[in-house]
Amino acid sequence: MTPVVESAVLERIESPRDALLAAAAYADVFDAPLSDLDAHRYAIKVPVSLAAAREELRALVAAGRLTHSAGWYCLPGREKVVERRREGQPRARRAWSFAERYARWVAQLPHVRMVGLTGALANEDSGPDGDVDFLVVTEPDRLWSARAAILLLGRALRITGPTLCPNYLMSARALALEDRNLFAAQELARMVPLAGGEIYGRLRRENAWAADFLPNAGGSPRPDALMQLERSWLQGSAEAFLRSRAGDSLERWEMQRKIRRLRAQANGSHEAVFGPDQCKGHFAGHARRTLEKFEARLEQVL
Repeated sequence: MTPVVESAVLERIESPRDALLAAAAYADVFDAPLSDLDAHRYAIKVPVSLAAAREELRALVAAGRLTHSAGWYCLPGREKVVERRREGQPRARRAWSFAERYARWVAQLPHVRMVGLTGALANEDSGPDGDVDFLVVTEPDRLWSARAAILLLGRALRITGPTLCPNYLMSARALALEDRNLFAAQELARMVPLAGGEIYGRLRRENAWAADFLPNAGGSPRPDALMQLERSWLQGSAEAFLRSRAGDSLERWEMQRKIRRLRAQANGSHEAVFGPDQCKGHFAGHARRTLEKFEARLEQVL
């Protein structure tokens, strides 16, 4: 297991005020403002109560270290991110509605055990061409078969909604994240489980290290979004049929052919991982670039 990674810049976060400034700096990487609830939940490294967070936020605004506008906090000079958020909210609501329907359908495919919304939309944000990103947990030894079914469903729906990106799949027997850094902690804490609450609980427990980075961000940011879905007889029947020698052969064939293609596409990116228990299609060094930008901002605000 990769140890928890902490940079020299993070070591400078020592107080609740630092933690809130760091939360604003991280959000700014994504051109996003924070509500007071967001700032409290995503305060970095140092725990703080909601009441204390609100008091510290007011003090930071009074000192000119944060700006407050229309209920949102952002770094000084970055007020345009508030307007961007307000303009994008109707688009995000439409995309969220579509994401919920898609998650309901995906959750009822064979071998799917959890569906979580990630990326910008998990933060109720959406750009003009925003993708809708998902993390999916599957039954062990059927990840690649489940992925094929999910992609077929996504292709059928693409003409009627936003671009659907189930770009991170993991097996239920391998829920511990290999990367243990602030980016991974943020992605985990911001993910909204839409189906599969029991597996989501296991995912959070098996990655309890994330609390070292985000001590206030326990549980789902949107508990109300979790759908209680009953497993259908059709899903159960399909899984029983696919747990056969033919199903084993299909899984091996699909895994081998897709891993060859995806590894070639990854072009050596260490953030892209493919194997029996994981399909992590992160090709562009997004985590590394995000952390570099965050640390540059943090140097400026602390």
